[in-house]
Amino acid sequence: MESEGLAQCDAVVSLTGFDEMNVINSLFAHNCGVPQVITKLDRIDRMPMLDNMPLGRVVNPKELCSNNIVRYVRAFKNQAGAALSVHAIADGKVEALEFFVDETVKNCGVPFKNLKLKKNVLIACISHGPKFWIPDGNTCYTRGDTVLVVTGHKKVISRINDIFEE
Repeated sequence: MESEGLAQCDAVVSLTGFDEMNVINSLFAHNCGVPQVITKLDRIDRMPMLDNMPLGRVVNPKELCSNNIVRYVRAFKNQAGAALSVHAIADGKVEALEFFVDETVKNCGVPFKNLKLKKNVLIACISHGPKFWIPDGNTCYTRGDTVLVVTGHKKVISRINDIFEE
């Protein structure tokens, strides 16, 4: 790796078929000062052991595939307002969902302090084009925005309208 000019690289992605080799490659790249390191791990049961190691961004093909399947199923089930992406975080106890605000989404233009959200639901971020906002009580979303929702809710949230109390 040194003979390939590793120290001058902007990023290293370790994608071998062996988790142990990927960990060693990523640790070596980190120690050589590579600013962006991505490590593929197939066996996620070992991830807690690796949490304190500088492996950069860790990706798991099974998790990525599962997220795409969940997104597809949710989108198929709920054509309008379906989640654009779904990410399991905190060992699967929490989900981060990204939604596009279209004409079917309720409460456009309503300040968040006036909304009644279900328990364990947080609107974490709103983006409009290249701009991002961390919302407060006076923030509202409008058509064309993308909304990031974080939830530990027990029921599946398939559409952004599912986050509101009836």
